[in-house]
Formats: sequence, structure tokens, C-alpha cells
Amino acid sequence: EEPIGDASSISLAGDAFARGDYSSLTQGGYVFIFPYQLAMVAILEHIAKIFGQEQYIVFQFVNVLAILLAFLSLARITELTFKDKRITNLLIILLAFCFPYMMYTTFIYGNILSTGLALFAVWMQLVFFEKEKVKYALISGVAIALAVLIKQNSLIVWVGVEAIAAITLVTRRKLKLAWMAIFPVVFLILFSTALPLIYQAKSGVKEVSKHGVPSIAWAAMGLQESPRANGWYNGFVFDGYKQTGYDAKKMKQLSHESIDASMTRFKKDPSYAWSFFKDKVLSEWNDPSYQSIWIGVVMYRSGPLSRIGDSLYGGWRGGVSTGMTSIMNVYQSIIFLGALAFMILRARKLTMQQLLLGMVVVGGFLFHMVWEAKGQYTLPYFVMIIPFAAAGIVAISDRLQKQ
Repeated sequence: EEPIGDASSISLAGDAFARGDYSSLTQGGYVFIFPYQLAMVAILEHIAKIFGQEQYIVFQFVNVLAILLAFLSLARITELTFKDKRITNLLIILLAFCFPYMMYTTFIYGNILSTGLALFAVWMQLVFFEKEKVKYALISGVAIALAVLIKQNSLIVWVGVEAIAAITLVTRRKLKLAWMAIFPVVFLILFSTALPLIYQAKSGVKEVSKHGVPSIAWAAMGLQESPRANGWYNGFVFDGYKQTGYDAKKMKQLSHESIDASMTRFKKDPSYAWSFFKDKVLSEWNDPSYQSIWIGVVMYRSGPLSRIGDSLYGGWRGGVSTGMTSIMNVYQSIIFLGALAFMILRARKLTMQQLLLGMVVVGGFLFHMVWEAKGQYTLPYFVMIIPFAAAGIVAISDRLQKQ
């Protein structure tokens, strides 16, 4: 199988880098337009150098390891924050049925790897606060910085880690705890500065990562209509940047004008604003598969599929596909209802340690109210809700036993 779309562009750029071809860093090239993908391209470059060109299965194996890391981290986070074996055991059972997340192993993109590293960083932060050994703060800082480098959406987790570090430092008043606030900043600056410099030296291309679509363009597109759903990709960031002659300043101006137009329309017509954001939120959160089946469908396959594989991916609406979607729908409902029960029954007893994942989920929800919408972007936050769902289900059980 071969990836298409962004996954294909990243893979082709990585293979080209391995051959010494850095044309994607020059004007009009994929990494020139989307410099935030440089870390992923670098990973795929080294996979190509070690295992050969187009070895997609190697990165898929990396995704498997990242999923295991994310699940292990969630289990440890739950164990450290809730300190209730029943909740941890139930979490593990719930994670075993988190098919949407596991089905992303085939996706050649940074979402899964970045989320695994981000959750590992949160786990290490909790261990640092418990044992107060600097090595855990160091590991956490490196992990969260790498997560952001691979996928910038992890900045939401980075902000959460920094916020909890600052609050804990103030409340405990131990200078040693400052390392947890310092390391994530230091390593994020170090990695985000060093990587472009390395590729400037290797390629001879000046100002690597100094160009690219400005971030505000994604917010502008997130407030626009799209044939897919409100706020989804509609070509604005790519087509607009190309039309401005790859001029970041002109693209920023174009984006500001688009945002102003969107906000003016929302203000003049509140019913339209309500309809717009309702459609956007539902399109992001109401798909129980979080695009996991669709991701498999849009992969070009060079050989025949098995009968089950064809039913799941080949026809998309085949028997297995419909059945899996139904299972995911029930699973999603259980998670959301469990999390709601937690909010009703235990939210008042929320501890500082439990607060971090909650902050990240709320931050992610609000962020994608404005930013580009995609089910694959909200999936990591859905996974972070599962510990609260497990705690909510246990809370319901406790309440029923008391009656």
C-alpha cells in the first residue's frame, strides 16, 4: 500500500532527502509551504536510509509502539492521579476496545507518535512531582518538546504541562520543582532551532522553516465553510499561499481579511454562527470512527485485499465497515456518558494531578473551534477523556452500591 495526500508528500520528501534531494525545501516545495512537517520528513529520511525507499511498514511499526506508549502512559497517569486500582483496571479494558486509535497504525503522519510522546511527558511529570528527581523532569521536557516538533497541536499539552508545573511550584514552594517548568521551554527552543539549522547545512538552502503558510491562515480556514463540513480543509491555505506568490506577509493579510469577514457575518447573523459552529463541532466529535476507516479507504493499495479487508476498506460501506462503525458508536457513547458521570459525581473533588488532562481536553476542544477541523485531530483528546470515563463508571457503581 502507498499513502496519498499529505502522507504521500511527507513520504516522498523523506525518500528524496535520503537521496540527497532537498528540492522540497525550495520555493513551491512541500516542506517550504508546510515547514512544520520537517521533523516528520527527517524521521522518514532516516527510515529510508536504514531500511530503503518506500518502507512504509517501518513507520507503521513506529505507530504501533507509539500507541503502546500512549496506552501505557494513560494507565500510569490514571494510577498516579486517581490512586484506585478499579479505575486503572477499567481504563485498561476500555483502551482495549479503542479501535479508532489503533486503526491509525497505517497512517503516515505525526498524530500518533506525537500523542504518545506527549502522554509519556505527562506521566514523567507526575513521577517527578512524586519523587522529585530531576531526571524525570529532564525526560518529560525532552518528550514534550519532541511531541511539539513532530506535531504542533501538542503545544496544547505543552502549555498544560507548563501551567501545572508553575502552579505546583507556587503551591509547594520548592525551588527544585522549577526544573519541570524550565526543561520543556529549553528543549522546545533547542530542538525547533537546531533542526532547521541542520537542514540548512545539509541542503545549502537558506532560511529553512523561515517561510511557509503563516499559522493564522489555519484559523482563517477554520472559520470558513467547506464542502466537507464547516471549518474543514478547503484549499485556502495552499491555494491562497500560492496565489500570493508564497509571500507570508500577503498571506497573513489575506487571512486577517478572511477572519474579519467571518466574524462580521457571525456578529450580524447569530443564527448562522450557531449553525456554523454546531456543524463544525459535530463533524469533529460525532464521528465514532474519528476518520480511522476513511484513512484506510484513501490509501492506494497495490495488491488484493482479504475478504474482511475489502469489506472494511474496499467498499467502505461494507459489512465489516458498518459493523465496526456501530461498535465504535456504542464505545464512544460509553466514554462520553462515563465522562459526564465523572463531571457530575466527582468533578468537585478534582485534584491538581487530574487537572492536566482535563485542561488539555478543554483546550483542544476550544482550539479546534477556531482551527482547522478534522476527526483525526480530535481523536487524541477523545483518548485523554477515557481515564475520566473509567472514573465516572466506577463512581456510578459506588453510588448504586450505596443505595
